[in-house]
Amino acid sequence: MLRNLPRVLFVLVLLLAVCNPVAAQQNPVAQGPLMGSEDSVNPGAAPLSEQAENINILVIGDAMAGGMGAGLTRMANELPQVTVINRFKESSGLARSEVYDWPTALQKIMAANPVDVVVVMLGLNDRQEIREGNIRYVFRSPDWIRRYEQTADRLMDAAIAGRAKVLWVGLPPMADAGFDADMQFISGLLKARAEAKGGQFKDIRTFFSGPDGSYTDHAPDETGVDRRMRERDGVTFMRQGNNRLGKIVLQAVLDLRGGEPKSVAPSVAVPVAAAPQVPVEGVAVVTEAPSFGQEGLDGETLSFRADQVAVNMPRSSSLIKSPEAAGGKQGVYVKPVAKKGTMSERLLQAGEVAIAPVGRFDDYRVPPVQAAQ
Repeated sequence: MLRNLPRVLFVLVLLLAVCNPVAAQQNPVAQGPLMGSEDSVNPGAAPLSEQAENINILVIGDAMAGGMGAGLTRMANELPQVTVINRFKESSGLARSEVYDWPTALQKIMAANPVDVVVVMLGLNDRQEIREGNIRYVFRSPDWIRRYEQTADRLMDAAIAGRAKVLWVGLPPMADAGFDADMQFISGLLKARAEAKGGQFKDIRTFFSGPDGSYTDHAPDETGVDRRMRERDGVTFMRQGNNRLGKIVLQAVLDLRGGEPKSVAPSVAVPVAAAPQVPVEGVAVVTEAPSFGQEGLDGETLSFRADQVAVNMPRSSSLIKSPEAAGGKQGVYVKPVAKKGTMSERLLQAGEVAIAPVGRFDDYRVPPVQAAQ
């Protein structure tokens, strides 16, 4: 019997390993809020889940609009009343209608899809001449401005003819000063035309600028943590930046559609930064180990976590303060446990990476340091 003991123990360990994923599915791991679970963009506004009712949003534009549309889709993922249709052409703009005619394309898209709000983001590729046959109009010249404004008006007219409201999103700051100046010039023209036609213009520069108004590739996420938002080219957004941009646009769309009946029961969101340090009555408190990882090439988070406590919780991006606010469902409050003075805190809060001990496999010092004998 004793000789078979190791074999019995091995079988028991194997069974536990197989059963754990099932238990994890029955008791999902408590996670922190996703971006969009609290109103970090417009403090004081009602939760997004209270504001929307059956809104069909059409996003059109260039590659930057495509990223914005993807972020908007993720931010509206838990609002079943909101439908996002993302139509973009990477190298398109308003300066080269002979290459791609957005006013005509918009008419066709709206004829095939119900649209309540058209979100437009264009201009990134428009720092070039406008062509009419053999005639060339130089960028920024009076003739260029007049024809560029005419195309913008045609686009607005197509949206209005389809009985849709228009939210025109301005261009973000750019790393290159000359390019940034031209993008501000184009945004100024588009703002004037959108507002002249009864549309709304959303200036996003302040959301992606430093305290002094200069370009920065970092900005706080929905929890207040500073994150990288822009790619190294100083122009395009990473996934995290598109999420932030999508959240800004989603709130602007809901503000544009304000005053309509609410179709979702309100919930009480508890921002992470303001979360209570003591358990709240009726709330299941869960200790969550810190995340370790890095941002991927396109901005996604690549991370793994230490052991966590599994609890039953509603599938929601909001932290619910009480069971009553969640319709009787159990709420959770997730609290990080990285202790002060530990390597975890230095890594996660200060970004300090500990130097590997001499001779360990990840000790890459050049020239190599010999371990003491």
